Amino acid sequence: MRNLVLCAALAAGLGGCDVIGFAAGVSSALIEGEHYSVEQGEVRWVSYTSGPSTPSRRVETLDADPASFQIAEDPIYGTDTRRIFCKAGLLEGGDPRRFRVLRNGKDGPSMATDGRQVWHYCTRIEGADGGTFRLVGGEYGADATGVYLLASRIEGADPDSFRIIDADENLAADADRAFAGIFHIPTDRSGALRSLGAGYSTDGYQVFWQQFRLEGADPASFEVRRGERFGRDRSGCWTLLEQRPCLNP
Repeated sequence: MRNLVLCAALAAGLGGCDVIGFAAGVSSALIEGEHYSVEQGEVRWVSYTSGPSTPSRRVETLDADPASFQIAEDPIYGTDTRRIFCKAGLLEGGDPRRFRVLRNGKDGPSMATDGRQVWHYCTRIEGADGGTFRLVGGEYGADATGVYLLASRIEGADPDSFRIIDADENLAADADRAFAGIFHIPTDRSGALRSLGAGYSTDGYQVFWQQFRLEGADPASFEVRRGERFGRDRSGCWTLLEQRPCLNP
């Protein structure tokens, strides 16, 4: 019966369903997903193993109060009157009374705070101040003294002047520096830096791949064509940091 229900759901979106012999673990994983379950006087975290074999359903009973347990806006988090949970684990030292999700997991990376600590998914962001922490955009956050990419602090970044140049490429700058991910880009023209795509950028005088300068690249002609993940300039093609003849002009 479960396979028939799954088949009907797939047929509604795909116009048909030829495969109905799903293993029980596979069909359950597709229908349920990982989630909290409060039943029979217990709080449980339901998840599925992954790997080459058929997924298997795993149920972990949590040391949580079922009467006060609440699933957060981002459903990887839950709270009762004493504790904060992330999936099957605890966010140690967290205050459930002040807990709030900073971003819904459907729209970006899961982040949360209790006003003192900040977490990215289930990992505490070391040194982040929950009282002043804010979302900047993309996968970036900042507090009063620093800027963070996911759970990592970007050393030297100024939170007041920090701006995102290309969120998909994790390219950003502040008033004095430019950053590829958490690394400094060696330019003194951070205000002129622009993204070229595929990890490449230019400040008008130099070309970079990630945080590395491309020796000999021509900023005037350098481009990344649509659908390609390598660069081109008038001298040829660039794969990461290497210049080589273009196979396809």
